[in-house]
Amino acid sequence: MNNEYIKQAREYWNKLQQREKIMVSSMVTILILFLFYATFWLPLSKDIKKLRIAVPKVESKLAIMHVQAAKIKSLKSRNPSKTGSGGLLTQLEQTATNRGLRQFITKMEPDGDSGVRMTIEGVGFNNLLNLLSVLHKKSGLRVENATINPVEESPGIVNARIVLKGSGA
Repeated sequence: MNNEYIKQAREYWNKLQQREKIMVSSMVTILILFLFYATFWLPLSKDIKKLRIAVPKVESKLAIMHVQAAKIKSLKSRNPSKTGSGGLLTQLEQTATNRGLRQFITKMEPDGDSGVRMTIEGVGFNNLLNLLSVLHKKSGLRVENATINPVEESPGIVNARIVLKGSGA
């Protein structure tokens, strides 16, 4: 600040009568209190009101999530065959045989601890999708990577290279 302004303000203050000084001091105090209230207290109290409403909602959602997590844990422990690629290969072969698609699988090999790599040729696209759907529901396998190419001479028939991963991946 400029010293000139401070000198002028002091001179103005000193010229005021005692009664005027009390009024100016009171007004400045009221102004400071109002600014504090408007700047800090009012927004803070509004945020507290919002949080009083939001926190119980979030707590109830958290409780629901804990219940769902316990259900998921129990469901995972019921089906231990989903882990391990040996079991997955067996399940894949059984499911493909039951669906009449085993003869189309030309290659089937483990991919890590809970994955399977398979090559399937000359299969109907809808049959392939049905097989993948059953494998997902029955064994928890999900498609991680797939390359599906149509066979040009036969509409609806495809060749595919697919990587399936189990729930342990």
